[in-house]
Amino acid sequence: MYRLLIVALLALQGLSAQIVTVTNCVHQAGDHPDWARQDFDDRQWSTEFPKIGNPFIWTRCRLDLSALPAPASIGVEGGIFTRGRSAPPATAWELFVDGQAAGSFGDMQTGFSTFSFEQRPLPAGAGRQRVTVVALRQVPGRFIIPALRPSIAAGHPDSLRVWHSEGLSAALWRTWPSWAGGAFTVVIGLVLLLLFFFSGDRSQRSLLWFGLYSVCYGFLRFQEYYLVQTASGFPNWLYVALWGPLTAIAFGTFPNTFFCMTGRRVPTFYFLLAAAAVLFIMFRAFAALFAPIQLAQQAAVWGGFGIPLLLLLVTAPAAAFWPFSKVPPSLRLARNLSLLFMLGLIVRLLPQVRGLEGFSVQGDVANFQSIVALFVLLGLFVVIARQNRQVALDRAELQGEMKSAQEVQQLLTSSVAGIAAWADVEVAYLPAKEVGGDFYFLRETAEGQLIVVGDVSGKGLRAAMLASVALGSLRSLETSSPAHLLYGLNNALHGQTGGGFVTCSAALFRPNGEVRVASAGHPSPYLDGREVTVEGGLPLGVVANATYEESTIQGTILLLVSDGVIEAENAQRELFGFERTREMSMKTAPQIAEAARAWGQTDDITVVTVRRQS
Repeated sequence: MYRLLIVALLALQGLSAQIVTVTNCVHQAGDHPDWARQDFDDRQWSTEFPKIGNPFIWTRCRLDLSALPAPASIGVEGGIFTRGRSAPPATAWELFVDGQAAGSFGDMQTGFSTFSFEQRPLPAGAGRQRVTVVALRQVPGRFIIPALRPSIAAGHPDSLRVWHSEGLSAALWRTWPSWAGGAFTVVIGLVLLLLFFFSGDRSQRSLLWFGLYSVCYGFLRFQEYYLVQTASGFPNWLYVALWGPLTAIAFGTFPNTFFCMTGRRVPTFYFLLAAAAVLFIMFRAFAALFAPIQLAQQAAVWGGFGIPLLLLLVTAPAAAFWPFSKVPPSLRLARNLSLLFMLGLIVRLLPQVRGLEGFSVQGDVANFQSIVALFVLLGLFVVIARQNRQVALDRAELQGEMKSAQEVQQLLTSSVAGIAAWADVEVAYLPAKEVGGDFYFLRETAEGQLIVVGDVSGKGLRAAMLASVALGSLRSLETSSPAHLLYGLNNALHGQTGGGFVTCSAALFRPNGEVRVASAGHPSPYLDGREVTVEGGLPLGVVANATYEESTIQGTILLLVSDGVIEAENAQRELFGFERTREMSMKTAPQIAEAARAWGQTDDITVVTVRRQS
């Protein structure tokens, strides 16, 4: 805002503001050196500014410079604004006064320039005639709509700076709703992105998509303020380079933003529309940056055909909430705000449809749409924040319930512990989640120490509930025979697994060192540092009345593990495996379990060791 201070200082100095401005000019597309001459007959030229697609555009204006005090300069105002009206990017131009070259700005070969106000000293002898002809030859912009209708003024250099500063002030005031709304929208988007990345919950994708969209949309709106403020040197090419990715991300994430609110997947139709929109936008930006000037201008003409594509894409909110009457009450506010935002975007895009160039949305209408968009986005921010807060509360409640389930599971497991006086038993149990599908059972019988280790297919609460059923069934079985125990447990679980199964290994360790083992699809046990080969059997709960065979072995230290030990996997996708398990089979249960966990836990880990005391 320092330029506004210039205006105030100049006014305090009482500087004369004598300037001459032109408002009635004629224009012609094409190029010819005679058009710079003072005596050229331009009566056939049009007062309407040519449309996009012309390689060169000339503007001729007449004004009286004879009354200006010396020294006098002539200034051309083009770039982000033309006397307070927002406008497309700056064009390169050459200035002639009474047929004499008065200066140039930008690259006439590439069309690139900066957003700037330029003033040049009047050529020698200019202004001596009563009517002075000012001719401006410009290369239309490589990007967005047409070349600029320039503002031209002549006068004292300091007076021209005042004139320019007044124009900056008018531009800032006219566009303040747009850039102010954009700035607030960027803040909204950044808050959402911070919530997504620092919450640790990557499932809340609505935070990510809405945050990305808000940041890009806000920067696109806020750029008007930035461009006006830097109108003395912001490069045209940098503006295009920023516009391309920001617009592509905004439209590319647009469907995800609204479908995430409803918990629905983005339909293939809108996914393809978003991909096509990104390609279309990046093509325009690439052509404007790297293509020859003629091809870049033609690409801008072709750009009008992409607007219907964007119009289809911005109907995503309607599709996301369709049918409107079936939207749950908690989402009705989000539905209404989303549809209002969709209508605002359609209004903003409609004037760019090819064939409707005559229909123009004025600056105040665009500003009003920016204000509406800001309040809509604020409302959607509140809705999404409330949704995610509710999700966080629900998850906190669920975590509390899972914690209670974990305590109950531990209570059920420890309550069945029965250990013979001659047996030294160690247990390590590390569920992959809050609760696990592994279970173990210990009972002292008249024949010896009974040990059971089982593994329910799957993980989480469902597996834990089935493990609890298995533990309850084990407590009701009075047999000490491993084979009979598995037979009874299989019948108890048959029809209760919901399509899953349970693997299990049962062993009876006698005081004399004899071990009888039966297996239902479970990893083999280890005895005195070696893997024991046992008769295999079907997993539990698959087939009713399945029978199991017992194997008899002799030893001192027995180890039973679940497959979470063997299938532990490190970052290189290497399994802990049978060999490492065998090498550690003489260690304590906590040591074996911790080694598997450190290797890379992927499943519930259960380790039970029984050592016969001499």
